[in-house]
Amino acid sequence: VVAKDPQKLAAASGLASSKGILGPFAGELSNSGEAIILSDQWGNTADRVRYSDRPPWPKGADGEGFSLELINPALPNQFGGAWRGSVAAWGTPGAANSTFVAAPPPIIDDPKHTPLVPLPNQAITVTAVIIDDQPAPPTATLYYRQDFNPTIAYSLTPMLDDGLHGDGAAGDGVFGATVPGLPNGERLDFTIRADDGTSVSAGPPGHNTLVAGQNPTQTYLCEFANPPATTDFPHYRLITTQYNRTLQDAHNEDEHDGTFVHCNTVSAGCQLFYNVVERYRG
Repeated sequence: VVAKDPQKLAAASGLASSKGILGPFAGELSNSGEAIILSDQWGNTADRVRYSDRPPWPKGADGEGFSLELINPALPNQFGGAWRGSVAAWGTPGAANSTFVAAPPPIIDDPKHTPLVPLPNQAITVTAVIIDDQPAPPTATLYYRQDFNPTIAYSLTPMLDDGLHGDGAAGDGVFGATVPGLPNGERLDFTIRADDGTSVSAGPPGHNTLVAGQNPTQTYLCEFANPPATTDFPHYRLITTQYNRTLQDAHNEDEHDGTFVHCNTVSAGCQLFYNVVERYRG
């Protein structure tokens, strides 16, 4: 354990300083995320992680008193899905992590759809990095549907890592699938499931139902649209489900899930942000 104040930590946790409390740590940790490197006395890197306060990193550890915990040491720690906020505030210094999972579910990371702003009826390719602690790769499935309120049943298709489904090189851990486009102004609601034979993970993590007529807490969204008018100004798209739109039309001020796309016409590039939190104000 590396502590800013080893004596204070020992007194608060009951962990004897002789049991491995190191410090004092003189630095400060960024609230938004940065790289942390653990080095030995010769300067060799023992471990390294770059944490963040953006999904899929756990929100509860973002200044709310809970520690970031790696759920299983067999998982690569550069992925936010490998971490959880501790069960109790301040974590479990000197003991096993409170969120330890002996058989962790697959990690779904870096999901994206391309093109980011597809033309009407243009097919899109959905990709994601999917890894597991088991030697055999997990099975990945893409669930997708046109966004309606009430919601309709999902269609599904396999996501493959064979180099033939927009996934890059075969066997590189990137899984992909291509699905048909929709008419102008329509939205595609989609989610990913990864199954290693023992447990199943969802992308995004808050996608908690596949049942028609129900509304998941989080989902991925894509909107099909004609190109915007030519201008030097950037343009933005905040995409929400029709269910959330209906709530906000009634001036509901709760926080809701959405997808945000920022396009800069000068650089001809777009940035994609799934699962932003937005709310109606007015």
